[in-house]
Amino acid sequence: MPAASCSSLRTFLIRLVVWPGKLGFVKSVLNWLDFLAILPFFIMIITEYMIAGADNDADGSKGQFVALKVLRLMRVIRLLKLARHSDQLMIIVNVLKKSLNELSILVLLWMIGIVTFGSIIYYADNNEEESQLKSIMMGCWWAVVTMSTVGYGDIVPKTGAGKVLGSVVVFLSMIFLHCQ
Repeated sequence: MPAASCSSLRTFLIRLVVWPGKLGFVKSVLNWLDFLAILPFFIMIITEYMIAGADNDADGSKGQFVALKVLRLMRVIRLLKLARHSDQLMIIVNVLKKSLNELSILVLLWMIGIVTFGSIIYYADNNEEESQLKSIMMGCWWAVVTMSTVGYGDIVPKTGAGKVLGSVVVFLSMIFLHCQ
């Protein structure tokens, strides 16, 4: 990992030095993504050096660096730069950009269905002792699995009303997916 971060820093600095217009370099979103991808590694090195004498957590790990380790996942976003060189990927990006409004409406309707059917199934199946639906959030998980027609079977309704509702949700989801 350190060699990869040093290499990334080296290429970033070389691009900064040889870039024709420094203002254009600063305005480029991809350059900012590169910078954000390598920054957490060096912040961790500096802070570990500064607090080298500090005590670790009870399990021996430094809990304060968890957020920085998550930020290192920004490196994956750097792969998106490769999309510029592929015509097929650029077509997909352009289609997604042009259909952003429709996709946002689709996601909104999907979320409304999840919350609505998750709540209804919770209240329909809540009184049953053997019910696996112990909370509305578990009902929402059931709704996600059912509405996407995946149907894991990890959570199933136990009451008659819950089973009828499950059938209705599957039917409505198939219509919803077909109409999109």
